[in-house]
Amino acid sequence: MDFFKEYQLEIKYAGISSMMMFLWLLLENMLGVHSWNMRYYPYFILAGLTIPAAGILLPIWRKKVYGFKGLTFKEAFQTGLIVTAVLMVTFPIIYGIFFSFIAPDTFDNIRDFAFQHAHRFGMRPNVAMHRAGLIFTLQNYIIVSFLGTIAYGVLMSGLGSYLFRTK
Repeated sequence: MDFFKEYQLEIKYAGISSMMMFLWLLLENMLGVHSWNMRYYPYFILAGLTIPAAGILLPIWRKKVYGFKGLTFKEAFQTGLIVTAVLMVTFPIIYGIFFSFIAPDTFDNIRDFAFQHAHRFGMRPNVAMHRAGLIFTLQNYIIVSFLGTIAYGVLMSGLGSYLFRTK
């Protein structure tokens, strides 16, 4: 119970980040990025990672800097890692729910996109569709989101900790 009390701010902002990610996925879906606007999908993924990370970690570090009259690299890095740990749990759940119930056709749409645009990649359409079918599955997406959250979270925590340290 002490853990939750001690890291209440980090858990709160990780929850906000999870909600932001879910809303971002809804926005992508409404704009057709999971269907008829598939060509913009890579750009939305990058923005979907960068915006929540900057929008969540920066306010936490600012509150800690001004609230505690300083912040060491270790304290800032620990804060980032705790947020990352919570997101490692919540993001795969969000993706599982979203792509199973709200946008279940997304991976079929990716395979169709690969088939239609195989010539851009120098591939035969049937080969491109087969490879896309092997790569773009819900299970792979969840695994990549889990590993990506770890990598991106540690990277952002380290960079932000270096920039926000005051002691």
